[in-house]
Amino acid sequence: MRLVKTPTQLLLIALACFPSFFAGNSVCAQDGAPKSNFAPHPTLPGSEINRHDPVAIYKEAGIDKEQESRIRQMAREFEDMQAVRLKRLSNLSMQLKAISLETDPDEKDAMAKQDEINKALNEMANARLKLLLDIRQVLDHDQKERLVQLLRSRPSGTREIK
Repeated sequence: MRLVKTPTQLLLIALACFPSFFAGNSVCAQDGAPKSNFAPHPTLPGSEINRHDPVAIYKEAGIDKEQESRIRQMAREFEDMQAVRLKRLSNLSMQLKAISLETDPDEKDAMAKQDEINKALNEMANARLKLLLDIRQVLDHDQKERLVQLLRSRPSGTREIK
């Protein structure tokens, strides 16, 4: 059985569970733990494709040790904040599931809870984009150009990752 190692992997598990709340065939075990056949997302931090080094693409772009240290610190802070957001998202999803399991769920309550979940997901996506933009500010002009060239040369679906 694979162990979940990062908040991002936990998010992926949570997102995988959302669509199945109303259908009743959750991909998660009863206790919320992932089944052993969970496949990590191919382009997010902590996934198989980036297991070697999440800052590899920035190294390829020519960052120095000081820049690498700054990027890793930014990434740690991001992961810490995402863990908090993920916990909130998990609580919201459990609340929505409880509403959906009522005999006659209140539509207004369910929709309001879904709005909260959407807002939480939006915050997480915006935080990730902000991290990527902030990391770009650590790079000098030539490094930014090399990074863009590297990103353009990657196959479709391989994106910039922290």
